[in-house]
Amino acid sequence: MAIAALIAKGGLYKDSLVASRRADLRLRMLLPVFLTASSAAALCAQRPDRPADEDVVPVSYAAALDLLHERSPDLQAARAGVRQLEARATQTLAGVLPTFELTTLYLRTEVPSLADIFGPLPDLAPPPWGRLPWERLPLVPRLQDRWQERTIFDTYLTSVLAQQPLVNVDAWLGRMQARLGVEAAEAGVERAAVELELALLQAYFAVPLAAERLAALREALEAAEATLRQARGFHREGLVPPADVFRAQVEVAEVRAELAGAVADSVEAQAGLRRLLAVPDGLELATVDEATLQVLPPLPEPGAARDAIGRRADLRAGRVGRQATEMGVQVARAAFLPRLNAFGGYTWIGDHPFAGDATWSLGVHLSWTPFAGLGQVGQVRAARAELAEQEARLTSLRLDAERELHTAWGRNVEAAEQFRQAESGLRAASEALRLARGLYREGLAPITELLEAQAALRGAATARAAARYQRLVTAGEYLAAAGAWEPAR
Repeated sequence: MAIAALIAKGGLYKDSLVASRRADLRLRMLLPVFLTASSAAALCAQRPDRPADEDVVPVSYAAALDLLHERSPDLQAARAGVRQLEARATQTLAGVLPTFELTTLYLRTEVPSLADIFGPLPDLAPPPWGRLPWERLPLVPRLQDRWQERTIFDTYLTSVLAQQPLVNVDAWLGRMQARLGVEAAEAGVERAAVELELALLQAYFAVPLAAERLAALREALEAAEATLRQARGFHREGLVPPADVFRAQVEVAEVRAELAGAVADSVEAQAGLRRLLAVPDGLELATVDEATLQVLPPLPEPGAARDAIGRRADLRAGRVGRQATEMGVQVARAAFLPRLNAFGGYTWIGDHPFAGDATWSLGVHLSWTPFAGLGQVGQVRAARAELAEQEARLTSLRLDAERELHTAWGRNVEAAEQFRQAESGLRAASEALRLARGLYREGLAPITELLEAQAALRGAATARAAARYQRLVTAGEYLAAAGAWEPAR
C-alpha cells in the first residue's frame, strides 16, 4: 500500500509538472507583489484590535437602549423641540385668560396735583342742571396762590388694571391648534426614537459580527499558514511542484489582507456604536448579547401588520398635523369675527403710592375689523393651500408606509432563508475542507482544491455571521414598518 501510494504521488507529480511550469513562471513574477501585500497585511493583523489604554466596558442590549435614551443628542434635540412647542402653546393662553397689571408713575414737577390744589372737597351734591355750586368758586383763588408759590410737587399715580377676554374666537382656536402641534411633535419624537433604536440594533450587533468575522479570518489564517508549511514540506520531499508553495503563499497573503479589512471594520463598528450612545472615544463597549431574534418582540403576520400600520408614529403625526392645519383654516376665518373684552381697575393719586382715595373704572371693549385690505382673505387662502398640501403629504406618507411594509416583509423572508442556506453551506464547506485536506495529504488532489476548500469555508463562515446579522436587522425593520416597534421609553 505504501509503494502504491508513492507511485500514485509520483504519477500525480509527473502529470502536473508540465502544467505547473507556466504557473510557476507567473507566480515567480507576482511573488514580490504578494510578499509585499503579505507583509503589510501582517502588520495590520498583528496590530491590537484596540489601543492599550482603551477601557473595555461590557454592555447589554437593554443597557444600550437606556444609554441611547439618556445620552443621544438627537433625541435630546427632538425633545427640546417639543418643549419649545409646548411653551409656544402656553403663550396662546394670553388671548384666553385674564391679565393683571400694576403700574406706578412717579412725577416731580411744579404742576400740583388736584389734591394739593383743592384739598379735601366738600361732599356736595351736584345741582340738577349739572353745574358746580357757587360755593365752589372760592377755590379758584387757592389755585392762583399755589401757582404763584411755584413749589415742587411729588406725585404718584398708581393703578391696578385687569382685562378679561370675553369673546375671542381666534384665540381659542389658536390654542387648540397649538396643542395639536405639540401632539404631532410628540408623535414625531416617538418615531425618531424608533428609528434610533433600529439604528442601535444595527450598530450594537455589528460589533459581534465584526468580532466573529475576525475570529473566522484568524482561524483561516492559521489554516492557510499550516497549508503553506505542509506544501513546503512536501516540496522539500519532492512530492509537489514549487507552484503549490507559491499558491499557498498567495492564499496566506489574501487571508491577511482580508484580516486587515476585518480589523478596520471592527474599529468602525465600535465607532458607530459609541456615536449613537454618545460615549467617549477612549471607551470600548463589549457587547454581551448574541444576535438572536429573542431580543425583539414577536413578528406580526402580514395581514395583521397591514391592519395595524396606522399605529405607526409617523402616520399618527401626519394625521394630527393635518388636524392642526385644518384648525389653522378656522383660525384664519375667525379673524373676521368681532372681539369683546372687559376691563376694570383702581387708580390712586397722591404723594406716595396708594395714597388718597381710590377711583375705580369698569367697561367693555368691542372691536371688529371686517376689512383689512384683503390681508385676512389672503390668510384664509394660504391656510387652505397649506391644508391641501398637508393632505397630499399624508397620502404620500401612507403609500410609502405600505410599500415599506411589503418591502420589509420580503426582505425578512429572504434573510431567514439566506440564514438557513448559510448554515447548510457552512456545514458543507467544513466537510469539503476535511476531505480536501485528506486527499492532499495523500497526494490524491492538487493544492488548488485544498485552497479552494479553505476559501469556501472562510466565505461560508463570514456569510453565516452576516446572514444571522441580516436576519435580525430585517426583522427589526419589519417591526418598525408595521408599527409594532414600541420605544423603550
